[in-house]
Amino acid sequence: YGELERAVRVSAAELAAHHVGCGDVVLMAGVARPEALITLFASARLGAVVVPVPPSSTAHEIEAIAAVMRPVATIGDAEFLASTGAGQVRLSWDAGVPGAPVLRPDADVGPLEGWRAAPGEPAIVAFTSGTSGRPKGVVLTHDNLYWATRSALETLELGADDKVLIATPIGHAAVFAGLPQYVWAAGGCVVLASRFEPDLFLELVA
Repeated sequence: YGELERAVRVSAAELAAHHVGCGDVVLMAGVARPEALITLFASARLGAVVVPVPPSSTAHEIEAIAAVMRPVATIGDAEFLASTGAGQVRLSWDAGVPGAPVLRPDADVGPLEGWRAAPGEPAIVAFTSGTSGRPKGVVLTHDNLYWATRSALETLELGADDKVLIATPIGHAAVFAGLPQYVWAAGGCVVLASRFEPDLFLELVA
């Protein structure tokens, strides 16, 4: 938890150095990797609004979301950044992406101190699957996420010895507003699966 806290604060400082601030929209690849979670929490510290994009999204779908949200920054892996030209600031979790400096949670910068977000401000805008029409952005505030977690902790018996497996993309509400958040709040452990495959899933559960 100490390492995660420092990684979040360092990444928040890096985002601030690239002129990402309170109220700015961050378009982010919603893949299940540590850098995505660190970026999510770092953006929350800054008061930036994260729009996590599911990995299955096509370039057309990503551009449609970007046209609505008008992100200041676009952050993700090399494949995600290649699928969109959105964002004045482009940062990569992978090295070697042209025009996209690497967002490093271990960078040699002073960690950001404190929080720059208000409870009632948006934290995440999640887009629906659009099964009955065009995808729609669902706004979740810091208060929404906080009280959902508080409510869950009062009804679920979770503790520091519990582990939860993420086998869905981080762009899914089950991750950024669900069980993993509850387990972190209880001091437990979250295991990431880079993708869902039956054999991998069973191996990780075992």
